[in-house]
Amino acid sequence: MSRIIMASISIVYIAFFNINLYAADLENVDESSYTIFVDLDETSSILTIGPKETISDICKDCYLEIDGNRNGMSIDQEPKVIIKDGKLIIENIP
Repeated sequence: MSRIIMASISIVYIAFFNINLYAADLENVDESSYTIFVDLDETSSILTIGPKETISDICKDCYLEIDGNRNGMSIDQEPKVIIKDGKLIIENIP
């Protein structure tokens, strides 16, 4: 009986903590394209996101900044970041 309980607890633990192990998605809800600077610990890249486009799994534990807007943000394990009115916003998922 205790093996079943321990196995159940392990499955719940893995399922709960794996939810936040994935990289954030970046969704552009604006009608404009943006150049995005992505800074990881050891690398950085520049990419473009088109109007109404979503980039899945853009990064985890990184820094994002829209070109021309010095108000970037650090992303830890947020599930989704939105570009709205030229600004980065963390989407609050209930």
